[in-house]
Amino acid sequence: MYLHLAEDVMIRSDDIIAIMDERSLNSSIINEAYLQAFEKATVNLAKGRFKSAVITQNAVYLSPFSPGILFKRAIGLFPAGFLTEHFTGKPV
Repeated sequence: MYLHLAEDVMIRSDDIIAIMDERSLNSSIINEAYLQAFEKATVNLAKGRFKSAVITQNAVYLSPFSPGILFKRAIGLFPAGFLTEHFTGKPV
């Protein structure tokens, strides 16, 4: 399955490692180092300030959509029971 990130960009859901909000991404030295390492492979899909970063093994996508919106879109991409109360705070 594919997750729509913005404009005409879709990525395979199997390729997603993490979806982080801008604040979390910029608040860690480790995350900043990761972004610097993937600077050439970073795709900015936000016309202004990005709201989330979708991290894959080969690239980092900066999306104008919030992590919550991307998460809601992704729920249907995973097998039943994959997302548990631990991740969402409520039964899925």
